[in-house]
Amino acid sequence: MAKDLKKIIYFHQNLIDEKRKALGGFLNQISNYEKQRDYFEANIKAEKHNASNTNNIVAMFYGGYVASTYQKIREVEIKIDELEGSIENIQQEIRLLFKEKKVFEITQNKHDERARKDKIKLEQVFLDELGQETYRRLKNH
Repeated sequence: MAKDLKKIIYFHQNLIDEKRKALGGFLNQISNYEKQRDYFEANIKAEKHNASNTNNIVAMFYGGYVASTYQKIREVEIKIDELEGSIENIQQEIRLLFKEKKVFEITQNKHDERARKDKIKLEQVFLDELGQETYRRLKNH
């Protein structure tokens, strides 16, 4: 059974590693979306400054630009919200896998400790018998 637990522990660790990689990918995507949102917001400020310093024709198009850019920002924020939900789910899965892995590790450690104690006990029995046999031989001579 102990070998089976080691395989299960190894399997759980692989699952955890895969989930961590996926989590890292999600966090990277959120970072990219946040950079994109910041870029859009900076462009709006820059265009506002440009529109205020130019003629009315450029300012006329500014309103449409701002509206479309705010729509893009909303779309990016929706994607961020969706990813945050996925991140929460994967974090919960990782916590559950860690918990399961820990149970198997504790069981494996207890089994290993029992096996170690049994081995020491058998070695002690063997040494006791060897000592008794040596004593009997010396006593008989």
